[in-house]
Amino acid sequence: IDSVRNSKGIKRLILYHISGRYTSKMKKWHNIIKKELDGSELEVFLVHPEHVFEL
Repeated sequence: IDSVRNSKGIKRLILYHISGRYTSKMKKWHNIIKKELDGSELEVFLVHPEHVFEL
């Protein structure tokens, strides 16, 4: 799991999973971070070795 903030202040959450599936653990992290940001914009990407999925 990796997260970065770009110049517009949008937070980008990058979830890495070898199978390329959105797991329940990722969902948990996604929700925790969303709550922490308290309504800030959040871009979420699921990264697979060959694909990037935007959630």
